[in-house]
Amino acid sequence: MGKNQSAEEKPQSQEKEQEKQEVWLHKPVKWEALTAIGTVILAIATSLGALGVYFAYQQLRDTRESTKVQHLVDEVRMFDSDRFTTVRRHLAAKRLNPQHNALTLLNSHDPPPEMIYVLDFFEHLGLLEDRGYLDKRDVWDEFGYYLIYFQSDSKYVILDLQKSDPNLYSHFQNMTRDVMKTERTEGGSEVATPRSILEFYQEELARPF
Repeated sequence: MGKNQSAEEKPQSQEKEQEKQEVWLHKPVKWEALTAIGTVILAIATSLGALGVYFAYQQLRDTRESTKVQHLVDEVRMFDSDRFTTVRRHLAAKRLNPQHNALTLLNSHDPPPEMIYVLDFFEHLGLLEDRGYLDKRDVWDEFGYYLIYFQSDSKYVILDLQKSDPNLYSHFQNMTRDVMKTERTEGGSEVATPRSILEFYQEELARPF
């Protein structure tokens, strides 16, 4: 009898275990919980991706700013070099009378070659600014004083040259407009007048070699 009971109990036990499995398999899935978990994982992944993009952007911006500073340093070094200072002094000497107390008449059809040399330098500088390689405020800080007076003195030369090529020295003109706009915004006091241009060239002539 004991053996028969044990044999009968075994199928019953298997049936109960099968019922438990069927109950577990048919148990409703909590999709809301799974969705919430998935949303959290996606948010974390998105945040990490956004942080990566942010840090990459910051690094790129820092690199660009560093490049701008280096361009500025190079241009300032060129402008203040012995060779360029000599050109500036020669231009000042030609724009002043022998007594250095008055400006000479400027022939816009035949300007001093030194004026063209300086114009070419500033056209290159303006191109760098227009292309985003130089910061406008930095240009104003380093070259604004010179640009305000030089632009005013050379404007008729430029207008005469633009009769054959309207785009000639356009970058220089864009840059000087930016400089004058910043000068007004910052409350600067530099204004080009015949007297102040005379004093400007007197200062240039007095520069040491």
